[in-house]
Amino acid sequence: MRPGFPPPEREFQQAVFILDLAAPRDFDPASATWRRLLYDIDSLSRTCEENRKARVREIEKAAKIVETETVRLAEIYRRRAAK
Repeated sequence: MRPGFPPPEREFQQAVFILDLAAPRDFDPASATWRRLLYDIDSLSRTCEENRKARVREIEKAAKIVETETVRLAEIYRRRAAK
C-alpha cells in the first residue's frame, strides 16, 4: 500500500478519485471499485474524446434549432408586414 492512501478494506464515506498519469502506471487497475475511481491517461483521453463528440452532437442540434426558429421568426415578420 502506498503511503497517504487508506487501506482497501476501509469503508469510504465518499468516493476516492485517483488519476494515475505515470508511465508505466503506478496503480493496479484491479484497485478500481465503485468507491475507488481509478483513471489513467488512456481512460482520460477516451473520456475527453467521448465528451468532445457529445458536444459536437449538441452543437449540431442547437444549430438546427436556431435555423428552424429563424425561419419561423422570419415568417412571423413577413405575415405582420403583409397586414
